[in-house]
Amino acid sequence: LLCGDVGFGKTELAIRASFRVVVNGGQVVILCPTSVLANQHLNVFTDRLSNFGINVGVLVGGLNITKKNQVKVDWVDKKIDVLISTSAALYDDVFIKFASFFVVDEEHRFGVKQKEVLVNKFVNKDVLFMSATPIPRTLHLGLSGIHNISTLSSPPVLRKPINTVVSYFSESLIKQSIDFELSR
Repeated sequence: LLCGDVGFGKTELAIRASFRVVVNGGQVVILCPTSVLANQHLNVFTDRLSNFGINVGVLVGGLNITKKNQVKVDWVDKKIDVLISTSAALYDDVFIKFASFFVVDEEHRFGVKQKEVLVNKFVNKDVLFMSATPIPRTLHLGLSGIHNISTLSSPPVLRKPINTVVSYFSESLIKQSIDFELSR
C-alpha cells in the first residue's frame, strides 16, 4: 500500500515500477476506478514510456467489442506491455494470467466484490495499491503488518500547491475551469 497526498508522486512511482517490470520481461496491469482516470493514465504512461519502446494499451467500458477483443489479442501476443484498465480486466482471466505486476490506483474507490477478486486471483503476483485516502480495512492491513505500507510524506521539490476555490454555482466558472484543465 502506497499512501501519499495528491501530487506527491504516486503515479511517478507506478510509472517507474512498471518500467522495471517491462524491461525485465513482464507485463503490467494498471487498474483505475473510472474511464476518465484510465484515459489520463494512458496519456501519461504513453508519453513517458513510448520512447523506450514500451507499448501502452487501454481497456475501458466505452470500447466496442471489436476493440476489446483486439486489446485481448495484443495482450496475449505481448504487443501491449502496460494495460491501463477499469475493473474490466479483473473479470477476464487472460489479463490476470499474463500480468506479473498490478497497480491499483485509488484503491479506496473499488468495491468489496472487486477487492475479493483482487485477493483471490492475484495470488503470487506483485500488487501495488495506491491511495491518498485508503479505506480503513486496507489501512488496517498495512498498519498491522499483514501488508507492507509506504508513505510519501513530503512533496516533490517543484510541486505546486493545490488551489481550492469555494464559490457559488456559475456556468461560466465551470466552463473556464474545464477549459483550463483541457489546456493543461
